[in-house]
Amino acid sequence: MRTHVEETGMIRSRLLSIALAFLCTVATAQAQTAITSITTTTTDARNTTVNGVTFDNTTVALSTFSDSSGNSYTYSSTGVAAYVRRNNSYADANQTSAWYAVDPNDSSRMLGTYSTTASSLLLGNNLTRGSDNTFANGTSAQQGNIERVDFILNNKGVTATSDMAFAVFDRGDVGVHDGFKIVLITGFNATTGQVTAYSSLLLSATSASYGSTNVTGDATYDLYRYSNGNNLSSWDDNTESSTQGIGGVVFNLSDFGVAAGTTIYGYSIVAADTTTGGSTSNLIDWTNSNYYPTDTSDATGTTGLDLAAVNGVLFHRSPVPEPSTYGAGLVGAALIVLIARRRHQTGRPA
Repeated sequence: MRTHVEETGMIRSRLLSIALAFLCTVATAQAQTAITSITTTTTDARNTTVNGVTFDNTTVALSTFSDSSGNSYTYSSTGVAAYVRRNNSYADANQTSAWYAVDPNDSSRMLGTYSTTASSLLLGNNLTRGSDNTFANGTSAQQGNIERVDFILNNKGVTATSDMAFAVFDRGDVGVHDGFKIVLITGFNATTGQVTAYSSLLLSATSASYGSTNVTGDATYDLYRYSNGNNLSSWDDNTESSTQGIGGVVFNLSDFGVAAGTTIYGYSIVAADTTTGGSTSNLIDWTNSNYYPTDTSDATGTTGLDLAAVNGVLFHRSPVPEPSTYGAGLVGAALIVLIARRRHQTGRPA
């Protein structure tokens, strides 16, 4: 039979464990969460005309954003390269489908900045352009036939810090955004441009991951179709438009199981139906259809991904917690102080 002193000691130990767990929860970064609001910076370059269409060459870049857990993030830097990986063993592998925002003041002009390669289309920090049905496979001009896109932050790698974050944005309607998967690049050969190693975790996002609101209002986008691989100097068709918004998802460094201090080179985005076979090393060969299916769907809200050009971008989470986080931290601290006082009052060591 336990004595009163023993029972009191057990209660104190449990309270201390709960308090410490509470504090650890506050200090730990949230898993992938929906982006709820953004601030942007707009810059304009000289107009250009391509195939008779005028592009305003406007860049709408993210400066900051917030997520559904109350965290705030700030733009840090943009990467040095993007590699578009295709499986050339099947027909129509060289298709690309791109979208550009239409000038809201003149529907005959494009607001976005025109890109002449698929890589430059996706790399950078610009919400006015992107790829349509990026990972969808098939013979339709609407299907991008891309298996993987690698975004490189620095050819020599960067030292990971606990506040690093990576965001992915998709053009679409609320509730039907496309899913995808993302993995950190932990090994890269700058000479060959090839990924040599990945983090152990391949993370998923689904339509639900984007939350219940878009971070931009609805806008009109024109879609452009190409059939010359990464060469986007001249399109085959631009007769389709859509009116949608843009939603986003953020991943923190800790979500990938990667420790601060690790050298990382960037990240890869793949279709939602991509599998690892139990090891992310199987993702290195994007032509292996055992892990990269060649029948990825372009159905709305599935696996196609209308990827906005905010890629290869590094964000940092604000070190200042929101008021709700302060409250949680104070509750945990108060529990520890209370336990320490009671131990002192009973003459037991703290």
